[in-house]
This record gives sequence, structure tokens and C-alpha cells, in this order.
Amino acid sequence: MKEIHVKSYPFDEKIFNDNHERLLQDPLIQTWLKEKQFDEDMIKRNQSKFLSVIDEQKLCRGCLGLSVCKQAKTGYRKTMIIDGNICDVAIESCGFMKELQKSKVHQKNFRINHIPMFAQTLTLSDLVMDERQSTSTVQVFMKLKEWIKHGGKGIYLYGAPGVGKTTLLATLANTLAKEGKKVSFVHVPTWISSAKLSFDDQEQLKTILNDVALVDVLFMDDIGAESVSAFVRDELLLVALNQRLEQQKPTFFTSNIDIEALKEHYALSRNDASNVKADRIIERILGLSQPFMIKDINKRKQ
Repeated sequence: MKEIHVKSYPFDEKIFNDNHERLLQDPLIQTWLKEKQFDEDMIKRNQSKFLSVIDEQKLCRGCLGLSVCKQAKTGYRKTMIIDGNICDVAIESCGFMKELQKSKVHQKNFRINHIPMFAQTLTLSDLVMDERQSTSTVQVFMKLKEWIKHGGKGIYLYGAPGVGKTTLLATLANTLAKEGKKVSFVHVPTWISSAKLSFDDQEQLKTILNDVALVDVLFMDDIGAESVSAFVRDELLLVALNQRLEQQKPTFFTSNIDIEALKEHYALSRNDASNVKADRIIERILGLSQPFMIKDINKRKQ
């Protein structure tokens, strides 16, 4: 067997001392020393580790946010910790990442969360109501603020695509979740598709229904855009809405169509039986919410 020779390098005291001085002059090291997190002896004994940390943390200086993060993993960087008598390198989230994580803590209170990504952290206090908003948009905003104070029926918010229906109700959902309410924000077509896939799994189907029927506050986004069948209408929507009405649980809706058009949507045929079943859905929606039409420009085209 061939002998392996490992090349070794002699200790260079000058380089070691220069590195130590560089460490002591670093603002992060000075802060750690001042706060007595580490002492000079620890820094000397773990010089290579501290050097790797400060070189990586330098990338964070002057950073303007996660979108321009220079780290290998966005929002995370090396730091030093003491574990017993051992000083070692660890990974920590930066200030921007901590703020992002803090802004998403409320999401644990969602049973179902189909809120669009851009609105995941928005609350009512983030909305600006000025001359750019239509009168009806401002009215909805005021209704939502009043609802937080006094409760009552939800809103069936309908209007053309892109006028801000989903954003308005998403901000209310996030606000309530931050207050500790158990919330589901359901994109109805997506929820229906999930339920259909679980048709043969009764336990899973029960969970999907309960996540809508039993939460403190429910938001049904884009109702009327789903493909309707007798199963969807009578076994999913009617069951969930009936349970919420019986328990007087607050429920909000968004739709591109008014109540009359929604009734036609659920009348699968022109026979009387189908019309009666459509009426049953509409009665429950009206029992849970008050219709309100919002008129505004299509903000998706701005």
C-alpha cells in the first residue's frame, strides 16, 4: 500500500496575531466582548471559527432587505454560540428574516389558508383609503372595521374581477388570526377540488368539511366559480353552510356574480327539485351574510 503523506504548515505567529487584531477591531466582535458573550481567550482559541463568522456577517452590513440578500441561504447567516464549555458556529436568521417570521406567526391560526402570496401578511391597518379608492371600496373597508368592533353578519362581497374583493377580506382574515381567532380562508374552486380527490376517504373528507364548518370565522373566496355537481352543492356546500348557520358562525364571501346569478349557478337543471336545492344554498348564504356590490377599477391591470 502506498504511503500517504499529509503536508503540514508551520505555525505562523505573525499571521495569527494579525488575524487576532483584525477580529478585535471588528464591530461585531467588539459588541460581543462588550456584552461579555465571549472573552479574548475564547476568540484566540477559536480564531478560525470567528474569522469565518465575521467574513460572512460582513455581507449583511448595509443590507436593505431579503430581496437583495447576499448570503447563500436568504435571511440566514453564521454566528457564534457557547454550548457548555464549547464555542461553536451556528446559523441564525437575520433581522429582516426575523421580522418576516414574526409577521407570519398568525398563520398558525389558519385551518385553511388560500390567501394569495402578496396578501399573506397584510392586515386592515395596512390598507390606505384615499382618493384612489372608489366610494364602495371605502364603504367595505369601514364595514369591516365596524364588524371587528361589533360582529354580526358577514358580507357577500360581489363585483367584477380585480376590484379588490379578495384583498379586502384577506386583510380581515389576517387581522382576526392575529387576534387569536381560528380562521379558514378558502378559495372555493380549490377547496372543492381537494374534497373531490378525497371522495373515497371519509375521514379525510370529514376533516376537509370540518376545517370549513367549525372555524371561528370562515372566508369563502370566489364562490360561484367552482364546477357544480349535486355532490358539491348538497354534500359539501350545503352541509358546511348549514352547520355554520345553525351555530351562527361568522362567514364572508367573495364572488364575481350577484345572488340571483349564484342561484342560477346552483340550479343544475330547470326542474323544481333543482331550484329548491339552489334556494336552500342561497337561503343559508343570506342567513350568514349581507350582499354588497363593490365597484372599482381592475387593479390587476394597473
